[in-house]
Amino acid sequence: MQTMEHTASQEPSGAGGSWFALYTRHQHEHKVANHLELRGFATLCPTYKEVRQWRDRKKEITLPVFPGYVFIRGGLESRVHLLGTPGVYSIVSNGKTPAALGEDEIDAIRRAVHHSIALEPAQFVREGERVRVTCGPLCGVEGILQKRKDDIRLIISVEILGRSASVEIRSNEIEPCVRGRLSTAVNVTEGICRSPVAHPLIHPNESYGN
Repeated sequence: MQTMEHTASQEPSGAGGSWFALYTRHQHEHKVANHLELRGFATLCPTYKEVRQWRDRKKEITLPVFPGYVFIRGGLESRVHLLGTPGVYSIVSNGKTPAALGEDEIDAIRRAVHHSIALEPAQFVREGERVRVTCGPLCGVEGILQKRKDDIRLIISVEILGRSASVEIRSNEIEPCVRGRLSTAVNVTEGICRSPVAHPLIHPNESYGN
């Protein structure tokens, strides 16, 4: 069973612009985010807590919802400083151009964090039953419905990364989306969906908490 926790930086006064993703070293997401926050950058690095069973005891560890990535708002004018940050490998790009993340995608994640709605990693999917949240802090958010044994969840994706997170939702808080209104992507927030974007890089395949 998991207990969730989320973290995000306080944005500097006047912060604005597009969001980008930094590709980081394994288990360096929080260090990178903290380093950049101290230098005035607005970052987003949601986490959750999971209890792991060790040989002689149980241990609660904090893990990133999007392992290997830290989201940052703007800052490309300081690209040299960004790439010089300990633990940063690169800026996620399409070719040689940094790839701006969809505002709708990031807004959905930020809304969940702001309202302390539990996020957890989810398998990235493009097809499924599309629904819209009809009430509560996520009202208007659209995504793919995932039914599990004990609950149902709404999949929130960052298309360009090929990564997803999910939030628990109740059946009386959603309605089916009108067929034809949405594209084939799973991006969500404020009723906007975007088309898929080419996958820009190979993701790390490493385990956490070992």
